[in-house]
Amino acid sequence: MNFTQSVKSEDQMLIYEGILYLKDDLSLWHYKKPVEKKIYTDKNNIQIYEPELMQVIVMKNNIKMNLPAMYHKAKSVKQGLKVFYLENQAFYIAYNDKSFQSLSFQDHNDNAVHIDFSATIFNPKLNKALFDFKPSPDLDIIYQD
Repeated sequence: MNFTQSVKSEDQMLIYEGILYLKDDLSLWHYKKPVEKKIYTDKNNIQIYEPELMQVIVMKNNIKMNLPAMYHKAKSVKQGLKVFYLENQAFYIAYNDKSFQSLSFQDHNDNAVHIDFSATIFNPKLNKALFDFKPSPDLDIIYQD
């Protein structure tokens, strides 16, 4: 599905665009604008690949969550809106009977993050290899806790 992500701070707003791929407990957030970035997640790890910086950040996926898991564990607020709490942080998921519509939350820097989803394809036949990122030797790999 396509996504448009806005991140609003006190003095500026950044807009990102890309495609989100989901399969089982795997996800790939492929940011295309304004710069390319790919975020690979599985139940154990998160890998953030930034081609322009020639680096990969690798960290543990301590929350072991992805959008479908959050949706299924979320509580209904009203028709078409659910809320999911993780470590006292609220994630609001808007949906209709056919797809996710948006995800909204405050990030760790207190920025307002809003992600709109469109062009949802249900149960696409995605090869698991799409989610298998193997950094090339020329990339800097940064490990974070």
